[in-house]
Amino acid sequence: MKLSRYNDFLLESLILESIVRYSNKFRGVLQSMKATTTGETREIVDTLLEVEQSDYTVTNNYFDILDDKELIGYCIDRKAQDLLGKRFVKYTGRGGGILKISDSNQTAFNALQFQPTGDRLYRPSEYEIGEIQASYISKSTGSLRGTIYYKIKFGQNTTVISNGYIEDVQNSDAPFKNNRQSIRIGRGIRLLLTNIGKTFSDSAIELFVNAYKAEIEILNDVYSKFEIVEGEDIKHWYYVRNYESSNPTLGTSCMRHAECSDYFDIYVENKQAVKMVILKSDQEGKIKGRALIWQIETPVKTTFMDRVYYNNESDLNLFKEYAKKMGWAIRPTHDYNAPNVIIMPDGSRVSGEISTKVYSGSYEKYPYCDSLKFYNTSTGHLTSGNDEDSDIRDKYIWLCSTSGGYSHWDDYDREWHEYED
Repeated sequence: MKLSRYNDFLLESLILESIVRYSNKFRGVLQSMKATTTGETREIVDTLLEVEQSDYTVTNNYFDILDDKELIGYCIDRKAQDLLGKRFVKYTGRGGGILKISDSNQTAFNALQFQPTGDRLYRPSEYEIGEIQASYISKSTGSLRGTIYYKIKFGQNTTVISNGYIEDVQNSDAPFKNNRQSIRIGRGIRLLLTNIGKTFSDSAIELFVNAYKAEIEILNDVYSKFEIVEGEDIKHWYYVRNYESSNPTLGTSCMRHAECSDYFDIYVENKQAVKMVILKSDQEGKIKGRALIWQIETPVKTTFMDRVYYNNESDLNLFKEYAKKMGWAIRPTHDYNAPNVIIMPDGSRVSGEISTKVYSGSYEKYPYCDSLKFYNTSTGHLTSGNDEDSDIRDKYIWLCSTSGGYSHWDDYDREWHEYED
């Protein structure tokens, strides 16, 4: 009891000192609960997700799940900063989130000890990595809600970006692994909610705790629902009738139709190079997610999980965590963009062309490929490449058709033309 009271005091004594951060697992649990809860329990879940997304300033941060489902872990900001040392982030804003140079923003620039020059601030390229130099919280009088602005150095360039347009990289998970303290889930959540001015009844907190513990039990068993398949089974699990639902992105995949079953020979006949990981549904004979897994040769020799297709967005984190558990590299994004970079299990980024080798020769039909889009029929090389590379244009076909065909560079027209075998 004394320990619990000390933890309460520790949390309550740090009001407005730090900003809430969740581990991927903790956030994933909340996102899963969002899909399964109602009433006040759902309201608590929404509020907790909003705490992180809307940048409330609160007493504590770096929340994580623990092996004991009765407890949650946290790390106070002061210790977290000692663990983090330098904080590196990647820019994900695609040109957005950059603070404009104007008189109204001078307060932020002054607080960050940064005086811009020129007409506008430096705009980093997407996924460019920089080091945070300083931060400033701008909030309305009497409000806990605010916007955080970060002064970030990208190489020789410095700029100011608002939160929501950057993601932590490298050692950003250190506070989830070291110097953590624990508190019972109900007490910790109540204190967090109280600090942002939200009050819920004892019965609502109790219902939330029960739902949280149930979700942890599911999470502890969730890896048993992953299965690695190969050969003809890949065809089977591409077919839409074997999906849990028609929800995107799985349910809207361009390769989901019955006629597409003839397109997958390049996967079926190359078990040494490509397999598929599926996430089985609670519905018998159905899946709610899938991703190809490749044995790649470059930019490093490793197993690489390709784009994830899923029915429920919360399951994307499960795929990422499973890949990490299995020691696989993953894509930096799971949309139609396919940059030549992979994320290793330790969070490091390796840039370069992604490639593997399959049995050479022409196949009767071809699937639409997400990452390894270019195929050399003579050598059997599949690569992420790029269509500006002269070698790609001269020697490879482009697997970008949704009807079983491919594209080939036509020097006369100086463009790619689609062909059917």
